[in-house]
Amino acid sequence: MDNNKEKQIQISVIVPVYNAENFINRCIDSILKNTFNNFELLIIDDGSSDKSLEKIKLIRDERIRYFSQQNHGVAYTRNRGIKEAKGKFVVFIDSDDYVKPDYLEKLLEGIGDSDIGISGIVFLDSEENIVNIRNSKNTEWNRFNLPLSGGKIYNRKFLISNHILFSDFIIGEDLIFSSTCYSKTNRVSNILYMGYNYVENFQSSTHKNYRDLNVISIVSELKRLLEQNSSLKKEFIIFFLRKTLIDLTFYTYDNNREKSLIILNEGYSLIKGKVVLFNKNETIKMNIFVNLTSIMVKLKLGFIPLYLMRKLRGRS
Repeated sequence: MDNNKEKQIQISVIVPVYNAENFINRCIDSILKNTFNNFELLIIDDGSSDKSLEKIKLIRDERIRYFSQQNHGVAYTRNRGIKEAKGKFVVFIDSDDYVKPDYLEKLLEGIGDSDIGISGIVFLDSEENIVNIRNSKNTEWNRFNLPLSGGKIYNRKFLISNHILFSDFIIGEDLIFSSTCYSKTNRVSNILYMGYNYVENFQSSTHKNYRDLNVISIVSELKRLLEQNSSLKKEFIIFFLRKTLIDLTFYTYDNNREKSLIILNEGYSLIKGKVVLFNKNETIKMNIFVNLTSIMVKLKLGFIPLYLMRKLRGRS
């Protein structure tokens, strides 16, 4: 009887947990309150030193499977989730995020026969104020606009058969994972729905490790992966790589102008090719920054857009 039940599981929800005692209950409650019931919830504690594991063990639901391990990082933990999962589809939810009650239902409806389904994301600050909204749009650019693992549903067989796992790039693991997926398939569904709430928790280990990031390695790997799929528009790839380079450089080296300029110069030397002056699928602000930075780097004035980004984002 248990075997029959296992075969019927449609979605495996994977939640890595590390020192999340302040928000893990909110995350798990939002998942368990989903209107779609045919799922399993894999909660994997990655060696938390706070009371996360204690709180997790107090939650009783037959759909939950608990795992505890020494600290290995989010990439290793998600990969363990993929290997342990029994569902036809896989969904990743971070422990400080939460979802709407119809989230799983909408994602399952939206993916259909595709390998990947992409929905929109609402970005919140630590006080749950909306700071940004990324709608899912029915365009090719959608996969570049939403490179996070949150808000997506994956066909598990597709991941397993293509040996797709998360790489341990600290911050860039979502970017690398998504790009690896897109290098292997064009069967991508754009789900016109937003049910994933991404909470920007700047005290998390993820944010603390930004300065350890090797930006050039990530951009180089993204370029290699995306160029494997010849059907992806080259100008989209270039725009995405330049956008990613600017963002990662800003967050990683925003207090070190000299290092920022070195990274920008190296990155732009790597990302060669013509790009459309205006990407109609992106915001006007991002179009301005991508093009302004391109010009300034060529003029050896790359510090100007970095300075403007600090001012616009409230950094000194």
